[in-house]
Amino acid sequence: NTIDLPRGLQRSLSQGHPWVYRNQLPAHIELPTGTWVRVRCGKFTAYGLGRGEQPIAIRVFSQHMVPPAS
Repeated sequence: NTIDLPRGLQRSLSQGHPWVYRNQLPAHIELPTGTWVRVRCGKFTAYGLGRGEQPIAIRVFSQHMVPPAS
């Protein structure tokens, strides 16, 4: 899954801010807890985990692809 975020978040994400809040996601996005997603924001790309219906919707972990668990 890839989620495109508003460009206004690019600076904070590229500086290492690890959270994407639910109100920053496009309205149609549903992320079950534990879902790996690619986050794009302008020129910034990273990978994180969805957190279900929590206020913090995505926890960004890495700008590198995380291999799926075996």
